[in-house]
Amino acid sequence: MDQNLDFHFSVPKIPEGKALTFDEIEERCLKQLQEKEGKCVQSLINLAKLYSQAKRHDDAFHCVERLINFRLVDGFALLA
Repeated sequence: MDQNLDFHFSVPKIPEGKALTFDEIEERCLKQLQEKEGKCVQSLINLAKLYSQAKRHDDAFHCVERLINFRLVDGFALLA
């Protein structure tokens, strides 16, 4: 058993910039949501993903419920 096994793989580069904590990401998303008077689809999506990954399923579900209540009018998302 004197065989060389060549494995070819690459390791992705670490992204530049500062890593954010859960609290910092949540704070940014909530701030965006507040600035847009609760009508920011992307912030709700980001919060739902964040809460889901953190096993805060009730909070994630609440965000999804809010998203369901959005209606598209002339390309803009508005609360029903």
